[in-house]
Amino acid sequence: VVLIFHIILQLPFPNIYFTMYWNELNPQKHNVLFKFDGKILKKDNDGVLVNIKTNIIHFINLFFSSSNIHGFYHLTDETRHFTEKLVWMMAIGLSIYGSAILGSSTWTRYQENPTVISMDREFKEWTTALPAFTLCPTDEHKIDDDRFDNLIKTNFSTYSDSEKDDLRAFLVLLANATYGTFNDVFENNQIQQKDYLSVLNSLRSDISYEVSNSHLEIFSPYSLLSTITELGSCYSYNGEIALYNSYEWVNIKKIKDAYKTCFRVV
Repeated sequence: VVLIFHIILQLPFPNIYFTMYWNELNPQKHNVLFKFDGKILKKDNDGVLVNIKTNIIHFINLFFSSSNIHGFYHLTDETRHFTEKLVWMMAIGLSIYGSAILGSSTWTRYQENPTVISMDREFKEWTTALPAFTLCPTDEHKIDDDRFDNLIKTNFSTYSDSEKDDLRAFLVLLANATYGTFNDVFENNQIQQKDYLSVLNSLRSDISYEVSNSHLEIFSPYSLLSTITELGSCYSYNGEIALYNSYEWVNIKKIKDAYKTCFRVV
């Protein structure tokens, strides 16, 4: 420190200005003058002694009062009571101590186990549920081609090719019907309106999945639940409310049966 200030004093300008910006608690800007001249230097037999105690205290006070580090401002604020300053000093000390302990333990663990990550719990036994999601196929893939051909052979074998194309186009629009595309669904008398949902359900593809991370020998492939959403016919996984949007739930007959079971007309 003595050597640094000795070098500063050899500069051609005797006075040095430091610009300090106060934090949000004290939004001001000050140019602080630090005077260094030959008067503050005293030489003796042991070398050069620099009397900079006042400047150091002033600089520390300035740093604490303008720092954004939590708590430092309160240590130099004259409006704070001594007890409050003591509490803040203890809090800052404990924070520094805790940070040092945490950093030291992390560094030690990194040095001793740099490439091995150990699990504190058996992750296969966790009961955390996977997130739910809904898949909506693109327009053409919401109708299974093989099932559509079987529908034609069973119920519409006498149709011409143009009638088959019109029926397929109608079913594709119906399977992709949304609030914004209802007007695009043209009228079609080939299928009765009460059979729309059952026909679409019979033409949907079965999408299955497997649990690939554990117990492959126990769990068999699961099927995604077919649901009716605002985007048309979709498939849901792990959704608690997806069941209430499925074909089985919204089927008219099942709704009537549930109504008769749950309610009694007086």
